Order: sequence, then structure tokens, then C-alpha cells
Amino acid sequence: MAVLKLSFSSSRTATDLLVLCLLLLHVHVHYATALSFRYDSFISPDDFRAEDDAMVTAGKIELLGDEAGGRARGRALHRQAVQLWDRVTGEAAGFTATFNFSIQSLPGRSSGTAGHGMTFFLAPYTPDLDLPQDSYDGCLGLFSKSMVPSDGTTTVFANASGGARFVAVEFDTYRDAWDPSSRHIGVDINNVNSLGNYEILPDDSLVDAGVMLATVRYDNATTRLDVLLAASGSTYTLAATVDLRSLLPEQVSVGFSAATGDKFGSNHTVLSCSFQSTLATRNDDTSLPATSSTKKSTVQLIAGVAAAAAVLVLLLIVIVAVLLRRVSRRRSEEKDMFA
Repeated sequence: MAVLKLSFSSSRTATDLLVLCLLLLHVHVHYATALSFRYDSFISPDDFRAEDDAMVTAGKIELLGDEAGGRARGRALHRQAVQLWDRVTGEAAGFTATFNFSIQSLPGRSSGTAGHGMTFFLAPYTPDLDLPQDSYDGCLGLFSKSMVPSDGTTTVFANASGGARFVAVEFDTYRDAWDPSSRHIGVDINNVNSLGNYEILPDDSLVDAGVMLATVRYDNATTRLDVLLAASGSTYTLAATVDLRSLLPEQVSVGFSAATGDKFGSNHTVLSCSFQSTLATRNDDTSLPATSSTKKSTVQLIAGVAAAAAVLVLLLIVIVAVLLRRVSRRRSEEKDMFA
């Protein structure tokens, strides 16, 4: 009777199994999650970086701080980067941002006219945002006034470039030469001329309208940017096609901005906000430390990965032990057969 002769030894099998275990364990885990945050109020000034005249105070973001009564501009940016797209995987992010805000007129201003407006924006992520300082009045804290046509016409602007690029949703409260009306929402791409991507609002909207709610949603598959504004019992919508991947770098900052001038001014206040992205942020040396609102989720993620890895290791040890035992039993049976 033919006998099947095993051609491997227990030591060889153990080595092979050990290699297999190492291969199974050699999984590159990204300790990164899609950026998600929610602030019902702004308690910690460390979560948002206030720039220029902006300040985080009394649970709110005052975009023009104490300077709202005069010429001012301010920005507030969330300290964590958003992964807008990933050149390695080819993926692009979708996101939803929701925020409550108010724009209040300033009694006693000589003109009696509100100005100029505020934005929700995305810009290249750097430790120090490279946006122009000369961005007062209708430049909304984002755009350089030197690039506005000097003749005061609606001539197409030169676009911002490099680190000064941005895509913004504006809530405009003063009619500059390039604006369609004194009250409108618009989508701005590298300049503050919405170029047809706007929705005109009633003259009594936006300013002194109480707390307003805005939602900005981006669909990466269709490159559609939707804006919804709920104010004074009415709802206004705007949709634009914007390929963010072609306009901005892989990692961007998200934030708010506002500006006033010498004659026209308002208080611009962000009361709460939330943000949810669909693409994990890659860790790199330029990332700033996690904010207080995201540390907990990061720790939970690491703990979960560690626990899963421990379970996997234990499972592999059990499997190796069982296989070695079977090999040993077969070798014993083989010896008995040839004895």
C-alpha cells in the first residue's frame, strides 16, 4: 500500500506560519479620520485661529472683534486641515458645513448703511495663512484690494493665486460696483465677483435678521456646491458647479471671514458650526496638533485599532498552536506506520 510521506518538518512549518503571521500583521494603518467637528459654542480659543481683527470671545466668533465700528477685517480658521483630495488614491472629498450666524447693524455710524458682509471659505492649508492684509470693504477679508479694477467698473478681476487662492460662499450686505445687489449670497472663486453664481435676496434680509442658519454642501461626484440659507422665516438656495480639486491643493483650511470700511460697517458673529468631511486627512509633518474637540475621537480610534490588533495577534497564536499540534500528531502517526 502506497504511503503518503510528509515532506516537511515541524520546524519548517512553524517558520512558514510565522512568516504568514508577520505578513498578516504587516498592515499599514492610517491613524487618520475624516475631519468632523461640532461647536454649539466656542469655548476654547485654541480650536479656531483668529486672525487680524477677529476674536473668539464669550462663546462666539466675532469676525471683526472690537474693530467693527471702524475699518476692519478678520478671519477665523479651524486649526485642523481638511483633506480635499488625495493624489495617491485619486479620491476627492465631499463635505457638509452648517453654521448659525448673525449680522447686526451698528447704530451711530455716519452712513447708516450696513457693510460689507462675511464668508465661509476654503483656502490652502498652511500654518500661516497667506491671504492679503489689504482686504477691507467689499474684499471681505479674503481678496486683495489692489486687484480690484481701479475704474470702479464690473471688469473681470485678476484671480488670486498661490497661497492666496480661495473658494468662498459670501453673504454680502453692501452693493459694490461688481455686485448684483445690496443683499445676496454668492459663490466666489479666487475673487469676490461671483460672476453669475449668486442669488439676490430681499433688501430687508441678512442685516438685523436675527440668528440665521446656513448649510454649505459639496458633492465630490457631481462637483456641485449647494448653499441653503434660512433667515427670518424664509429659505434661500443657491447651486453652483465648482471643481474644487482643480482649484485648491490637497489640504485646505476651512473658516470664516468678514470686512468693513470707513463708512459702512456691521457686526459679523458666528454662533455655532459643524463640519463633516468624507475623506480621511493624511497625517504629515505640517499638520498642527489635534484640537480639543477632536482629541477624544483620535484617542478612541487608536484604542480601537490597538484592541483589534491585540485580538488578531491572539487569534493568530491560537491558529499557529493548532496547526503545529496537527503537524506533530501527523508526524507521530507517520512514525507509527513505519515502525
